[in-house]
Amino acid sequence: CSRKSRNPLFPDNVSTGHAVVHGTMGWRLIGIGFSVAIAGAIYRVFINPQQAGGFLPVGRMIMESREHFYIDGRWVQPEAGQSHQVINPATEEPVATIRLGDAADVDRAVAAARRAFAGFSETSREERLAWLDRIAEIYEARLEDMAQAITLEMGAPITLSRKAQASAGLGHFRRMRDVLAGFPLETTLSGNLIRREPVGVCALITPWNWPMNQIACKVAPALAAGCTMVLK
Repeated sequence: CSRKSRNPLFPDNVSTGHAVVHGTMGWRLIGIGFSVAIAGAIYRVFINPQQAGGFLPVGRMIMESREHFYIDGRWVQPEAGQSHQVINPATEEPVATIRLGDAADVDRAVAAARRAFAGFSETSREERLAWLDRIAEIYEARLEDMAQAITLEMGAPITLSRKAQASAGLGHFRRMRDVLAGFPLETTLSGNLIRREPVGVCALITPWNWPMNQIACKVAPALAAGCTMVLK
């Protein structure tokens, strides 16, 4: 998490803080730049969109092995853990293989996020607004890829994935951007200065049924507040 960013979303002189441990999901929104990344097929949406080569057919979205965790700004081999198949509920066929994390992986992720917190917590409101704008811009451009991945992984009809599932996360990033723009980070009370500061490393756990919605509604506020995180 103290590594310099090589993410095209963010400038080279900003340290990043990502920490990722997979649960049972084939793709997870896990830590863009300072606190979020994309695992599995969705990794290519934000971290390196040039590699994606445009929208992929549903059958090719995540038909591959994704057994590394994104920690400290890079994909790393898990300490241990078991492999796990992600099953398409519509066909009952495996669409991806991931690795389940253990305590050692979590400890490594938390340590990385803690190292990054000192620098990221000092970023300005304007910097975080710019990052949230950039995240929303790329998110919107890749909505179709996300919708197809959601349908493959958790079985939502593609119409629902397009109209609600994928777009729900985008709404959280946009809303949090607006909240941050007008949020009083400093106020005075009875002659005393009250400053609202990032609290530290956030541990975020999300369920399976609305993956982008649940992830974004946790990640976006943490990112706006200046907190690093570990997301399962």
